[in-house]
Amino acid sequence: MRRLSLAVIVLLLLWSVLEGKVDKYWIFFSDKGKIDIDSALAHLEANLTPHARARREKLFSNREFLVDFQDIPVNEDYIRSLQLMGVVPVHRSRWLNAISAYLPDTLLEDIQMFGFVDSVKRIIPLPADNGKPMTVPLFSPGETLPYDYGPSFHQYDMIKIPFAHRLGLTGDGVLVCIMDTGFRTTHQAFAEMEIVATYDFIDGDEVVDLEPGDLPSQIYHGTSTLSVVGGRYDGQIVAPAFGSWYLLAKTEDLSMEMPVEMDHWVAAMEWADSIGADVITTSLGYSRFDDGTGYTYEDMDGNTTVITVAADRAAELGILVFTSAGNSGPSPGTLTAPADADSAVAVGALEPYGEPAGFSSRGPTYDGRIKPDISTQGVAVACANSEDDFSFGAFGGTSAACPIAAGLGALLLEAHPDWTPTMAIDSVKRYASESATPNNDVGWGIPNLLLTLTGGVDTLTVPISLVRGWNMISFPIIFESDIRDVLPIIGYAYSFDPESYAYRRDSIATPGVGYFVLSGVDTTVYITGVPVPIYARELHAGWNLVGSICRDFAYPSVDSRPDGVLYGGAYLFNAGSRRYEERDTLEPGKGYWILSLEPSKIWVGR
Repeated sequence: MRRLSLAVIVLLLLWSVLEGKVDKYWIFFSDKGKIDIDSALAHLEANLTPHARARREKLFSNREFLVDFQDIPVNEDYIRSLQLMGVVPVHRSRWLNAISAYLPDTLLEDIQMFGFVDSVKRIIPLPADNGKPMTVPLFSPGETLPYDYGPSFHQYDMIKIPFAHRLGLTGDGVLVCIMDTGFRTTHQAFAEMEIVATYDFIDGDEVVDLEPGDLPSQIYHGTSTLSVVGGRYDGQIVAPAFGSWYLLAKTEDLSMEMPVEMDHWVAAMEWADSIGADVITTSLGYSRFDDGTGYTYEDMDGNTTVITVAADRAAELGILVFTSAGNSGPSPGTLTAPADADSAVAVGALEPYGEPAGFSSRGPTYDGRIKPDISTQGVAVACANSEDDFSFGAFGGTSAACPIAAGLGALLLEAHPDWTPTMAIDSVKRYASESATPNNDVGWGIPNLLLTLTGGVDTLTVPISLVRGWNMISFPIIFESDIRDVLPIIGYAYSFDPESYAYRRDSIATPGVGYFVLSGVDTTVYITGVPVPIYARELHAGWNLVGSICRDFAYPSVDSRPDGVLYGGAYLFNAGSRRYEERDTLEPGKGYWILSLEPSKIWVGR
């Protein structure tokens, strides 16, 4: 199927000649028919996916149902009545209690005579912000990095993504939905990506790659944004959330003069919710239109456009929604919907060295709220190119800034799976660069994932207690110096490699690793560095020597996946008695043995 079937297109053309101009409309209903609401809600709740259920339980565990009236589907009898008159439905929206549909303007008065029709509103589309290829400035980071970021380093280091990667955060277990033009899913940057589901809302199928009839540019924008949030190819790009699971929604058709249609956007949002998305990122915006019509500044009030309403509804259901602010700056009041949504995170664009990009749209919203919310690099952003499966390049716009911020959001939800969208964005804003004086150029400014994860602490001094002889210690801070330079008294530090079942000398301290060190005296030394508040550690089957974090942490609350892998407690070597002792609390600066029955992943600190 291509857009609409040939038969339907012919009928629409006949309508336009015989009965008037054919346009696309939202038809809003006054109710959902005569139904038993409690029974309907019970049925819907029973059919929630496990991921959707877990996300809603964070917000609605104290309610009778995890679903509500807005989750009940649109009444099918109402739709059939409209079809008999000649209305051609396209998408159903349970959140809006509406359908999008094609109909000739001669039917407008007739369909509004139905008692179940509340109102009718013409859908106005907008061409997408597609960005343009750019030359990427090359950065050569001097510090020891967990991955080879290549030219993508600066765009991620600006918000401290490499710090989170060093702690083991990759977005694992977080379900991210990308709503865009289409995608080259065969690109090598996506070779290890876990794609859970795809849907093409233009053609009504599951193919989101380039299809017969598509313009070659159809997959350019989506491929770029997907790579920026979740792509990985060492030496070219290592995106924040390369370990997340993905939903890919194709919502924007570039073959038409006015290619973006908001009903596809709303339908994709509801689809993502039904599967259980934790994060939605959409680098699309709606404001001015090719035919001279469009939304006015007065419409940017957080309550007018259907996609703004849908974005707020998604956030209400526990989804962290990121959207580009728009590329109509630098004048005030140039936002594009849904960036005006109360609960969506509108992302502005910055030059590579932190200044606001001239094109980045500015607030305030019409009702006086500061927008954008945060800003990230939106010029010369390294990405995968869609020309073939091997090319890389760069693009720009708030379209490029938005997926960087969404990747940060996925890492936060991995670290704090109990956080609601409000908790996550409030924490990000609290530690962003302009938190003291937010403004309508950059919002709360540049996020700082290091400070967000550590609660505002950027350096910490930790005491390491040593006794004469062998000691089990760890380094709950990050520093770049050789371990022997920081603790010259101990000489070498030895970690344990479960694969080879042997000890090895390490010169650089790694978060989450425990070490044996040999001291010639009883002493306490103090080391300073970036605190380690949390880490995710891959365990081998057998004994593993792990480290502590920068605060006391109750070991029995350590999370393990899969369940039941860990056996017994955490064992500390008592240098005085020369015996191992089981401990319930992991203390900063100490190392511990733990036993895993099979390969697994544990979290310490969350």
